[in-house]
Amino acid sequence: PQPPQPVFSHELLDQVLRRFVDTEGRVDYLALRDSVKDLERYYLLLATYSPDSHPPLFPTSDHRLAYWINAYNAATLKAVLHHYPIASVMDVETPAPLFFLPQGSGFFALQRLIFGATAINLYDVENDIVRPRFTEPRVHFALNCASAGCPRLPNRAFSAANLDTELER
Repeated sequence: PQPPQPVFSHELLDQVLRRFVDTEGRVDYLALRDSVKDLERYYLLLATYSPDSHPPLFPTSDHRLAYWINAYNAATLKAVLHHYPIASVMDVETPAPLFFLPQGSGFFALQRLIFGATAINLYDVENDIVRPRFTEPRVHFALNCASAGCPRLPNRAFSAANLDTELER
């Protein structure tokens, strides 16, 4: 994909969220699965560019945090679609030899997703990137794990320009 200029844009994710997420944060996965092109295009951007791989595209801490929140949420959508139909992310099984891993590991720890040409899982995005790099407790209300017990998925992408307002909401 062409590099976003001058900063990384979340417009494609914003379009996906506005179209497939209702005001209660529920995702119409069936419709999204049948019209996944914009989510795939956005994920291709995530896979190619990140604050670590292309720092000039993320000039401020708010740009970097908005990227990681949106990347986590978009990757979660992509991972659910990969396993669709599932009733819960906990339905993604851990391979038998890894029976000792906690429930949810099949979805959060064993799936490798690409961000800025680096493979990482959702657990590590949250616990090795977002939490230690950003001293922002409200991220726990922004990262959506595709479960009814998780924070509501907003029907708009997070942006650097309005990050504080979006996190407060």
